[in-house]
Amino acid sequence: VKKTVLPVLFSLILSLLFSSRSYAAGIEAAIGFWREDPSGSIAYKGDSLDVRDNLNYTRHDKLTGRLKVYLPGPLPNMYLMATSVKYEATGKKSTSFVYNQQTFAGNIPFYSRVKLNHYDIAAFYSLTRMLPTRIINVELGLNARVIDFRSELNQGTTGAFAAKNATIVVPMVYAGAQFRPVDFLSIEAEGRGILYNSEHYYDVIGRVKIIPVSPIFVAAGYRWEDLKIDRQDLDAQVRIKGPFAEAGVMF
Repeated sequence: VKKTVLPVLFSLILSLLFSSRSYAAGIEAAIGFWREDPSGSIAYKGDSLDVRDNLNYTRHDKLTGRLKVYLPGPLPNMYLMATSVKYEATGKKSTSFVYNQQTFAGNIPFYSRVKLNHYDIAAFYSLTRMLPTRIINVELGLNARVIDFRSELNQGTTGAFAAKNATIVVPMVYAGAQFRPVDFLSIEAEGRGILYNSEHYYDVIGRVKIIPVSPIFVAAGYRWEDLKIDRQDLDAQVRIKGPFAEAGVMF
């Protein structure tokens, strides 16, 4: 997964949006911003670094995009989503520490950059088999999340430098529900999650959608992620939460 994946995926979403209309039973596409508030810790072949206290990461607005395609007949519906998660700052730790087998001096500032972009593709079914004009829809399926991870630490005054790249694929369960009591309002929830061994990954989204003029909608909500990964010498326990807003179309 390369740096160009996010814009390429957005281009794919747009192309699928227009190419799918001829055979899909329904399409929903949206682009928005998520105000990400991170916390937790990251370690790689060494000591743990606190996301806030040591790395000095704070809230940032990051781009998100998603495409939902409801297919006719027995075909599973598809859900694509892309989320940008990137942080960089100058931080410090009071004691010396090791990252990727490199020793960094204590009480000396260092620059760090962490990327945790992730890309989802889900195949799901509408369990209630509801038509668009009905009130409630419940969805269940399987989701694959590809995490594009990169970390970089650079302490210029001492010459210490360390970097780590990894592409991690996480299988997850997807569940969603929509409640639309009137034509112009939809209250929605969706979740993705997996729990195995000592690792877990949860992603929960709550959304209120307003449809002022069909097919256009605007939405706002809250998103919460909790990630614990311990593999390939990478130990990450990261939580990201915050409100989001988006705009899109439904056909």
